[in-house]
Amino acid sequence: MDIIFDQVNKNFGNKKVINNFSYTFKDKSYAIIGDNGSGKTTFLKLISTLIAPSSGKINFYYQNNLLTNELAIKNISFAAPYQELIEEMDINTFLRFHFKFKIPLIENDKLIKKMGLYDYKKKQIYQLSSGIKQRLKLMIALNTTCQLTLLDEPTTNLDDNGKNIYYDLFKTFKNKKSIIIATNNKKDIVDSETELIKINENHLEKY
Repeated sequence: MDIIFDQVNKNFGNKKVINNFSYTFKDKSYAIIGDNGSGKTTFLKLISTLIAPSSGKINFYYQNNLLTNELAIKNISFAAPYQELIEEMDINTFLRFHFKFKIPLIENDKLIKKMGLYDYKKKQIYQLSSGIKQRLKLMIALNTTCQLTLLDEPTTNLDDNGKNIYYDLFKTFKNKKSIIIATNNKKDIVDSETELIKINENHLEKY
């Protein structure tokens, strides 16, 4: 899926966050880098259609066909530290619920072990640490069959073991879909072929 930004601006009140950005994202991996508060999360929310640009256009194309936003969002998965999970469910129940609506790329039982979640699979999500919740968020986003996965600060709340699991998971899925991450930590960028785009004073440019 190609994503074309055409002179996109995003303002919050009098604050300009994204300034006149034009770019075509192809079927590959990208990393949006920048300081805290630079607009990385805003950028991912624009791609995921969670928010609309103040001006300009964002168009989605698949096999040269223009997609509606409704069709595009069905081909996007998302993981972020602020993402809400259904806290009352245990991990097993939550995964069965999620994959009623989505198709997994890898059998969940196999991936649970790889993610280090096997010992937690019968625990309700509200009982889990922030690091274990982040592993679960990464698992459902990357294991969902779709054209594009967006990862906002993917290693937030992860300990060293969790980070190593993320690095391995990224390598597993990077050739199955496009992945765009937003981060201020270059260690989050696993693939050397990832294209870097930096946000600096509301401007985005290749890095």
